[in-house]
Amino acid sequence: LPQPWAKFHQHRVKLPSGRFRVIRDSIRTCEDLRRWLVLLQPLDCYHTANAFLNPAGVSFNEFTGKRAGYDISNNLLLGDGVIILDCDFHERSFTEWKQDALRIQDYLHERGYPIAQSKFSGRGFQILVTEHDLILPQAHPKVRFKLYRKKRELLANDLKVRGIQFDEEVLLNPKTVVRSVGTVNSKSGHVCTIV
Repeated sequence: LPQPWAKFHQHRVKLPSGRFRVIRDSIRTCEDLRRWLVLLQPLDCYHTANAFLNPAGVSFNEFTGKRAGYDISNNLLLGDGVIILDCDFHERSFTEWKQDALRIQDYLHERGYPIAQSKFSGRGFQILVTEHDLILPQAHPKVRFKLYRKKRELLANDLKVRGIQFDEEVLLNPKTVVRSVGTVNSKSGHVCTIV
């Protein structure tokens, strides 16, 4: 299960029909998740990279342009969020993406960020940092989401200056989802594995 705060992450699956379904249940143990996977038999399984106070209610809509809005309490980001860097090999070779992933790890070490998890997602690499200096103040959820993005934009620009390629939106989006370790990537057939 994702860390930190394992029970505060939303889990979603891609069904054989191609539709996505949010598991509106509190996943507290691996057995809880396994039960849902056996029941739904999904093609893919994901979870939010960040933890939320009410993970089952997290909305993936934007705050902007909503007249009535939605329940803000469902979108309370816990802590300062994570740094997630994603290198998928779509137009480039596996070796090129691996080199970028290694350069990202070197960059994070230079900044003094301990790597909490590195994983092969089945089509690329994801690097997760939970301890960092991108502190978010206690504020309204909309403000925290904007600051989350703004603080990570500086990191993204620094990586781009160094010529490192990564999925910028995964880094900047506080509601981003990542593939669950131990599940199969239906596009490649490879298992998501910690490396």
